[in-house]
Amino acid sequence: MTLRRTPENLVIHGGTKRVFEWYWADNREMPGLDAFERMTAANQDEFLSRLEVWGDLQLGDRLPPSQLNVESEDPLILAIKVGRLRYPVFHAGGTNAWIVCGPPYEKQGQKRNKRGDRAIERTRRQYQDYHRAVKGTQYYDRDK
Repeated sequence: MTLRRTPENLVIHGGTKRVFEWYWADNREMPGLDAFERMTAANQDEFLSRLEVWGDLQLGDRLPPSQLNVESEDPLILAIKVGRLRYPVFHAGGTNAWIVCGPPYEKQGQKRNKRGDRAIERTRRQYQDYHRAVKGTQYYDRDK
């Protein structure tokens, strides 16, 4: 079941260098947060610990490939690894925020399967929707 969300649900973690937020769809849903709430406590902890470490890394630095993977170069889409799950994220241009999309996809082999490809395509659309909405001030007010 998906829930209507509010701005109070938006920020996942604020580090010293980066902030992580859930993608907030036009219909006021946050599919990544819905999926996160269904994860085991251990997976939730692992996911949050990745954000905590990444949030404090110097700008330009990334987590190691065992924790974060490049899924697309244009636009830049990364995937936070939590066990076999991959949470796609993209950078909110002009800010220190990274937008976490969802639901995550499950990685089963060395290469991304069709389900993973569809998840990255969905993230590309979310990237475009996000930047269109922010440019048109239809999203939410953000302190830059």
